[in-house]
Amino acid sequence: MVDLEATLRASLDGQYAIDGEVGHGGMSVVYRAVDLKHNRTVAIKVLRPELSEQIGADRFQREIEVVAGLTHPHILPLHDSGEADGLLYYVMPFIEGESLRARVDRDGRLPVPDAMRITREIAGALGFAHRQGIIHRDVKPGNILLAEDHALLADFGVAHLAETDVGTLTGTGLALGTPSYFSPEQATGEQDIDGRSDIYSLGCVLYEALTGRPPFEGPNVRALIKSHVVDAPPRARELRHEVPEGLEAVVQTALQKEPERRFQTAEEMAGSLDLVSGGFEAMAAEALRKLLGPRYRWLHGKRLATLVAAALLVLIAGGILLRDVLRRPILVGAYPMYAVLPYQGEELTEEEKRLSREAATELYWHLGDWESISLVSTPALEGPSTRVVQAGFGAPEASLTAGFKLLETLNASHLVYVQARAGGDSVDIEASIHVRESRTTEALRGAGLRTEIELISAGLALQILGLHGEAAEFEDLVRLSPYHVAHQQYREGRNALLDWRLSEAEDHFRSAVEEDSAFALAHYQLAMTMYWRTVRDPERILI
Repeated sequence: MVDLEATLRASLDGQYAIDGEVGHGGMSVVYRAVDLKHNRTVAIKVLRPELSEQIGADRFQREIEVVAGLTHPHILPLHDSGEADGLLYYVMPFIEGESLRARVDRDGRLPVPDAMRITREIAGALGFAHRQGIIHRDVKPGNILLAEDHALLADFGVAHLAETDVGTLTGTGLALGTPSYFSPEQATGEQDIDGRSDIYSLGCVLYEALTGRPPFEGPNVRALIKSHVVDAPPRARELRHEVPEGLEAVVQTALQKEPERRFQTAEEMAGSLDLVSGGFEAMAAEALRKLLGPRYRWLHGKRLATLVAAALLVLIAGGILLRDVLRRPILVGAYPMYAVLPYQGEELTEEEKRLSREAATELYWHLGDWESISLVSTPALEGPSTRVVQAGFGAPEASLTAGFKLLETLNASHLVYVQARAGGDSVDIEASIHVRESRTTEALRGAGLRTEIELISAGLALQILGLHGEAAEFEDLVRLSPYHVAHQQYREGRNALLDWRLSEAEDHFRSAVEEDSAFALAHYQLAMTMYWRTVRDPERILI
C-alpha cells in the first residue's frame, strides 16, 4: 500500500514543506503545506493511486488547466499541479476558516440570512463555471469553505476529471460525488449531466443549512439513492417555521426530480434568492410559479391566496411614490397634483421628440424632491400620453378640452405638457401648465444648449415651484437635492431596462434604493428587474 504522505514529502522536497494531513475523502487526501518559493501556506490535494492510474498524467494536466482558468471571487483558485512519483496533485490556497460542513456539525442550522448569503455566493460561482462548460459534480458542505463571511467553492476538478470514465471508475469502488447530495441523474448513473445537477446538489446544501440535516437520509447508500430518485422533496418549513415562503419555493424548485423542472441556470437560482433576501417573498414565489407553471403545486389554498394578495399589494405600491405618502398628508388635494407629459406630435422631428421626453423626465425629477406639490407617477401617464397625442393636444391653444379631460382622468390638478423645439445646437423648451380648477393655462419657457436640458428644466421647475410659494434656489434643484443621486440612478436604470440590459439596470436601481430607502418606484423596478432575470423567456414580458 502506497504511503501517500511519505511519497509526497520525498517528491516535493524543496518545493513544498508538508505539515500533515488535514482531511480526506473517497477520491483524494488533503495536506497542509508551505510553499517554499512564495512563503505561503497552501493545501495540496493528492488523488488516490487508483484514481491517478485511471486518469493518467497527460489528461490530468490538460483538464487541470481548464479548471485553473476558473477565476471567480467565490471559487477557490488553483496555484499549481503536477505528478509526484505517480501521484497526481494540485495546490490551492489554505483557507484559515472552516467548511460549511464543520459549521453545520457544530451549530446545527444556520441563521436564515447566512444560509441565503452562502447559497447565493455559491450559485454565482456555479453559474460562472457552467458558462465555461465546467460541471462541479460534488457540491456539498465539505466543499464550501467559509473565510470571514465569504464563501468559496472548492474541489473543482476531481469529479470533473473523472466524468468521462464513470463506468471504469465505478468499477474501482470510487464514488463520483457524495450520495447525500446526489442529483437523481447522478444517482441513476447517467453520463449526460449538465449544470442542473449542481443546482440540485446546491438545493440539498441549502436545505441542510436551514434545517441542520440533509433533505434525504437512509440506512445505506442504496436507500439514500432511492430517496433522491423517488421521494418528494421535503419542506424546510416543516422543521423550521421561520423559513420564508419565498425561500421554501427556492428550495423546492432546486430539488425537483426532473432537471427541466428545476432552475435552468444557477443565475436563475441566485436571482430568486436575491428577491427573497430583498424582502420580496411574494414576488419570488410568483417568479417561480411562472418558471414552473402547473408543476409548482405545493402552493395552494390559503397559502396561495396570501401570496397572490401580497404580490398585488407590492405591484400596486410600486406604481406610486411611497415616499410622497410617508412625507406628505394623505388626504387627496392637500397639495396640488401635477402630471408631467412630453409632447410627441408628428410635426416634431425625432430629435425634438427625444428632447421633449428628456426635458419632461428632468422636470419630473426636479419637482419630485419638494413637498409643496405632488406628482402623478410615470407608469400612470403612459396610456394618457398616447391618447393626448392622438387628440392633437400640444400647444396651449390646441384642444384644451382634451387636456382638461385628461386632468380628470388622472385626478390631477395641474397638467404640464413639455415641448422642445431644436435649432442647431440650441433648444427652446415650453412647459404649458393647464389648471383644472380654473380651466386656465399658462406657458413657461426656457432656452439653452441641447446639452443643458437639465439646467433648462431646473429653471422651469423653479418657476413652477414659485407659483406655490416654494422658496427654492436654482442650486437646490440642480445639485443639492437630497434625492438627486437616487433619481439619476433610477433614470440610468430605466435606460438600461429599455435596452434589456437587466444586470446593469439592477445595479442602478439598487443604487437608487441605497441612496433613498423610501423610493418606492425604485424598489418596484428593482424587484421587477430581478424577477425578469429569473424567467427563462423574457421576450414574453412586456415592460
